[in-house]
Amino acid sequence: MIDDCQLPEPWFVRACERSSLRAPFRLSLMFPVLFACLAAGCGGDDDAPLPQTQVTVLDRETGRPVAGAEVTTGDGAATTDAEGVASVSKASELSISHAGYLPLEVSGGGSDALVLPLTPSKARQRTVRGSIVGWDALPALEAGHYRMAKIRGAELNDAARIHRRVVQGISDANCVARNTPTACAFELNVHSDVTSVFAVIVEGDDAGTPEDLSDDTLTGTGFGLVTFDAGDDLLSGQQLQMIPADQLGQVAVKPGVGTGSVSSEPVGVPGLTVNHQVLVFPAFEGELDSYAMPVASALSGGDEATLWGVSLALDPPAETRHSSFAVERGLPLDLGVSETVGVDVAGLQDAPQPAGSTLSIPQGQVLFVQQDSVDYIAFGGSLQIGAPTISSWIQLCEAAGFDAQQALASAPRCSAAFTKL
Repeated sequence: MIDDCQLPEPWFVRACERSSLRAPFRLSLMFPVLFACLAAGCGGDDDAPLPQTQVTVLDRETGRPVAGAEVTTGDGAATTDAEGVASVSKASELSISHAGYLPLEVSGGGSDALVLPLTPSKARQRTVRGSIVGWDALPALEAGHYRMAKIRGAELNDAARIHRRVVQGISDANCVARNTPTACAFELNVHSDVTSVFAVIVEGDDAGTPEDLSDDTLTGTGFGLVTFDAGDDLLSGQQLQMIPADQLGQVAVKPGVGTGSVSSEPVGVPGLTVNHQVLVFPAFEGELDSYAMPVASALSGGDEATLWGVSLALDPPAETRHSSFAVERGLPLDLGVSETVGVDVAGLQDAPQPAGSTLSIPQGQVLFVQQDSVDYIAFGGSLQIGAPTISSWIQLCEAAGFDAQQALASAPRCSAAFTKL
């Protein structure tokens, strides 16, 4: 007996026990598919997936991942996962949105990977209360002399935020002692992620005019610090410890004439990075030659402690207020006891042009703009900035790649301009 599949057949017929279809029928199905494939280019390069960019979205203030952010390009959108990551088709422009954050527009970002910060739309604050331990036990002062402590919270490591805080005025708690020793208590509102409060202490000679501080001669004599955990709760009973005198050096600031400033007389103050946050020293009325600064070994931050040079210039005309700002961070804190280190803020890079013009982004830098409650980031080329209706903050930072969050937190140099109508 011969199996059906072995029966001799014409070339156009084949019968199998599992199929009753004949070749001409199957071919009649295949030809339209074949022609459709040829017309559409089946298997060609057009079927290759579009190049992708991995976008990591972080909270600008905390550096933590932002889950649920929508990343949009011209070819579609994706939502960030628990790690703040989303993959989208590679594009030179994209936008990011998330409830509770300012919208972000990005240009020049055609890279395989981007790290982008979102700015919270509302302030996160807490209140810290405490006192300087041993303030009332410091040596008595002679007539015409006084001791002053300015107490403030640390700042998050973001030069643009620090610029805004300096321009708008960082709130300080002040204690002044003359002849009678008194306790020094303080209450401050700080960002909920800030983990330290510090005090800068000076001694002054009132030059016989105790009501006029502008002619006083000041000497930086002390520094105090207290650290705590981040959180939203009220902190009470914090004890701010003064650093022993034998662990202090001096830092002198040389303002000079800042390049690119809107004023010819910028004010210079130092800053100190400790545990990834910045202690921006306050300015004092009067003549202060140098600030008392703890040597690195005296700080809990250890070798993380580095100096900042901060230069601010203001020009407040009748209707518009401008300011320029520049910082250099990462200066080595290598001063020894009683040694003075100079921080020259005159040589910091130019501040960017104010809003209402086309800004060119120099190679190796990234541009940040916050204008009328919208953020913009540009990694290259140029960006047209219209005149703001409320205010505009423009910042240039050195950047090694496409990690904008890293540039904000640790770029060696940043400069900024502020316009308020």
